[in-house]
Amino acid sequence: MAKFGDYCSSLEQVFYRELDADEHLIWTGKPYPGLMLRFNDFLLVPVSMLSCFVSFLTAKILFVHCNTTGFHSVSLIPDVFFFPAGLGFILVGLNMVLGRFFIDSMRRWRTYYAISNKRVIIVSTLFKPTTRSYFLNDLNSAKVVERRDGSGTIKLSWQDEFGIFAGENAWFFTGKDQLERIPKARTVYELLRQITV
Repeated sequence: MAKFGDYCSSLEQVFYRELDADEHLIWTGKPYPGLMLRFNDFLLVPVSMLSCFVSFLTAKILFVHCNTTGFHSVSLIPDVFFFPAGLGFILVGLNMVLGRFFIDSMRRWRTYYAISNKRVIIVSTLFKPTTRSYFLNDLNSAKVVERRDGSGTIKLSWQDEFGIFAGENAWFFTGKDQLERIPKARTVYELLRQITV
C-alpha cells in the first residue's frame, strides 16, 4: 500500500519550468493530503460554535425586541429578513467549524515542495499558480517538528513561533514558509542542513 508521500510519481514535472539553467532538483515531496486536526482546533472549534450560536441568538433577540417595543423605525424591517441573516450566521459558523478543514485539505492536495541546489521551492495551485522560493543561504534558522510516524513540518522562518498557534497548529499560517506534514521529515531536514553548510 502506497504511503501518502508516494502517490504522485511525477512531482519533478511541476518544477521543471521553475528551475534556472544551472539548477537541479535534489528532493521533491507533498504534504499529507487528508483531513488534518491540529492541536489548536480543540480550542477554535468550540469557540467558533459558541460564537455562531451567540450571534444567531443576538440577532433573533434584537428583531423580537424591536417588533414588540414599538420602535417602528426599526420594526419596519420585516421578520423575513431574520431568516437569511440567521442563515448567514449559520453558514459562517459551519465554515469556521467544518468548511476550513476541507479547504485546508484541498490546499495541501494542490501543494508541491522541492529542494534544489539553490533554494527551497513551494508551488501552490489551489486557486491560481503561486510559487515561493527560499534561497538556501537564508535558511540558517530552519527547524523541524516531528510526529511519531516520522512525518513532520520543516519551518523555514520565524512566522511559526506562536505557542499553540505554531507550525502545524496554525491553520491561518499553513502552507506559508514551511514544508508542512511531509514524510520522513528528519531525513529531509538533515538533507537541507547538509546543502546549506
